[in-house]
Amino acid sequence: MKRVIAILVFVVAISGCANTPNKGVDYGLSLYKRGAFDRAVVQLDLSIAELEESNPRDSRLSTAYLALGDIAKSTSNFLKAEEYTLKSLELAESAGSGKQQVLRNAKSSLGKLYLSQKRYEDALPWLKASVDTSTKKKGDAIVRLALDTTNVAVALAGSGKKNDFSLYGNIALQTLELASEHILYLRTRGDILLSLAKGYINIGEQSEANVYYQRSIDSFKQHAQRYPFDDWRVAAVEKEFDLFSENYK
Repeated sequence: MKRVIAILVFVVAISGCANTPNKGVDYGLSLYKRGAFDRAVVQLDLSIAELEESNPRDSRLSTAYLALGDIAKSTSNFLKAEEYTLKSLELAESAGSGKQQVLRNAKSSLGKLYLSQKRYEDALPWLKASVDTSTKKKGDAIVRLALDTTNVAVALAGSGKKNDFSLYGNIALQTLELASEHILYLRTRGDILLSLAKGYINIGEQSEANVYYQRSIDSFKQHAQRYPFDDWRVAAVEKEFDLFSENYK
């Protein structure tokens, strides 16, 4: 009988964890990371208000609103996505532990949100502000820096700033070379070159776009030789390149 009661107490304790503000937000973020967006929204909606009331400086609040913004963005609900991301930024600015990281994440997400809508002038200051210029980076941090710098380049191209676009594009590629041994080096290089190809289209330099498309395809092919499950990327970029070639003959 004592064993049964002990098990019952344990089960009740575990089931109640997700109902506390801290555990509830953690669980909601876990669902979001696993791609269970509908369940994540429900769980986060249930937990955020309580955590905000009990500990308004908890950095997870900013992360939770960022997750809600990303989910809204995935359904093209850009107004809601912007609302959530601005709330994330507001909370990040007053966060306690982990403030710098959540603040950078919020700025980056806001810039990417505007970038996805081709609101280049709106995106630019947030993307620039989110670039981590601290030294002593390695591995994943270098890859993230290269991608963040690429986003700035894309926004500059969309804003018609040709010289700055070229400068940031070159910096992004040079930065990535510092992580040439990274497992995602070739794939990331392909992504950056593809983004720069589109940037050259935006500034009307089709010949450069042609070169960057081909360099991108070459990087994706090299990556796919190592990781055949990613060969779909090659096909997708080749299809895009064919459409580009048709339009700019």
